[in-house]
Amino acid sequence: AVGATYTITASAASGGSISPSGTVTVNSGGSQSFTITANSGYQIGDVKVDNVSQGAISNYTFSSVTANHTIAASFTAVGATYTITASAASGGSISPSGTVTVNSGGSQTFTITPASGYQINDVLVDGSSQGPLTSYTFANVTMNHTISANFNKLGGAFFDHFEGDHLGSAWIVKNPDTANYSISNSRLHTKTLPGDLYQGSNDYKNLFLISNPLGKADAQVTIRVSGFDSTDNYQQIFVTAYDDDDNYVRVCNVFSNGRKWELCKEVGGGYSYNQDANGIIAKDFYLRLVKTGNTYRQYSSQDGVTYRERNSAITYGNGVPQYLGLIALEGDGKTATPVPVDLDFFAVETPGNPNPVFFDHFSGGSLSSPWIVRNPDTANYSVSDSKLHTRTMSGDIHLDANNYKNLFLIPNPVASGGDFQLTIKVTGFEPVENYQQIILLAFDDDDHHVRAGNGYYDGRYWEFSQEVGSFYAYSHDSKGITVSDFYLRLTKTGNTYKQYTSLNGVTYEQRNRGATLTFGDGNPKYYGFIAFEGSGVGAAPVPVDIDFFSVEAPGGSAQSLPGIMGLLLQD
Repeated sequence: AVGATYTITASAASGGSISPSGTVTVNSGGSQSFTITANSGYQIGDVKVDNVSQGAISNYTFSSVTANHTIAASFTAVGATYTITASAASGGSISPSGTVTVNSGGSQTFTITPASGYQINDVLVDGSSQGPLTSYTFANVTMNHTISANFNKLGGAFFDHFEGDHLGSAWIVKNPDTANYSISNSRLHTKTLPGDLYQGSNDYKNLFLISNPLGKADAQVTIRVSGFDSTDNYQQIFVTAYDDDDNYVRVCNVFSNGRKWELCKEVGGGYSYNQDANGIIAKDFYLRLVKTGNTYRQYSSQDGVTYRERNSAITYGNGVPQYLGLIALEGDGKTATPVPVDLDFFAVETPGNPNPVFFDHFSGGSLSSPWIVRNPDTANYSVSDSKLHTRTMSGDIHLDANNYKNLFLIPNPVASGGDFQLTIKVTGFEPVENYQQIILLAFDDDDHHVRAGNGYYDGRYWEFSQEVGSFYAYSHDSKGITVSDFYLRLTKTGNTYKQYTSLNGVTYEQRNRGATLTFGDGNPKYYGFIAFEGSGVGAAPVPVDIDFFSVEAPGGSAQSLPGIMGLLLQD
């Protein structure tokens, strides 16, 4: 409009000036220039026009003015410096590290590198998560900063068999109600307490979480559920990939006018789900959540070997959930009597670990098919509390001395010649007499087998041995764990065997100085285990509990039922 005017408001922070300053009136269509000058000992830091940075300029002109504007100048001391403190947790490094000095307005790049066997889990800048970055650059630095990196170990990442009488230190319990959960008999006992984790209703109790140990890597999370007999709507047990109460994925078994499998997510309070009413609805089952990138899938199993996918896959988040965990609850404001739920284990693994071919958690009160007990002494073994209880009975399996009792075997379930790893978890084994031992076997007959064991001979030792006809060879390793609870593993590649042990079921160490044994044609007839005392002294037997027995085959497949039954009939 003819005669219209506009204003430009000019300001300068301490350390310099802008001219003209204050409120400057400009005719419509006119121009106005400003000069920015730093005081002695200062330099121009930045000039913002209408709150948009123009950089460290000394002049700026508004042309063809048809609106009001602002211009603001800031300054920094000449020679001013700032510090960036860089650190890395175990499992990797950050470079440069320590306290790094950066000139005012300068930039600094940091490189994050995982060690062998590890991956980047998260990078924190000034305490805020940036995700699993390999590098980060601070630009136009005008204040002090911090940067830190943490890492995850690759491979099997976390396993809890709920030993002892309390949860391990890795667990976080949100909204704890300690009167309604406990640990005993190698199980976590919880209940479907009233409360929900659903949109605005987050009054649940006892959400069990661990920090995601695999970061951005793909993961499968598995629980074994025992005794879940839901009868009221919205009673449920689920596994979750969890960020907070309003952002998570969960897979569950829920009662909703009957038992159903459910896969759902909540994002910012928005909730969506899929339900599958088909399949197993027994009290005991395995429930699995699988993450590939940011795609999640649900699986279930009755035997821990064959898993069936439930529902359609869903996508969620950035593929890096903060926590993984589980909870039992009864939602939707229901207040029925809580039903008990037992969790036998909680496992986090990277998909692609060996595939289970046979798994027995020793539920119920007796051994199930296809177990064979050679030379049975039924008074000295039993099954209860999800364990097989046996003892180091006097007797041996060594050359001509084959007077052992209670050799537990299954027909080889791996496809002909297939590779395998055979694992047991041993609990409460405290040998005190020479030759008391617990061993795993790849077994053809009493005179042809490979075995890996833990025993006592003037102290605890690991033994790795084979017998072929009248030939017996062994090696001893007295180093390492001597506790009463441990995992024992025998692996076969072709016809080459190795022995491994673990304290936590995640990290395994090869025993006997890396020794290997070759045996047979790579297709043993049976796999199994036995506890015995082989000296013939007749010492008092010591108890041994076996928590589980598993056969896994990297890329293998289970032998058909007729193949297993054929071996049974031959025995």
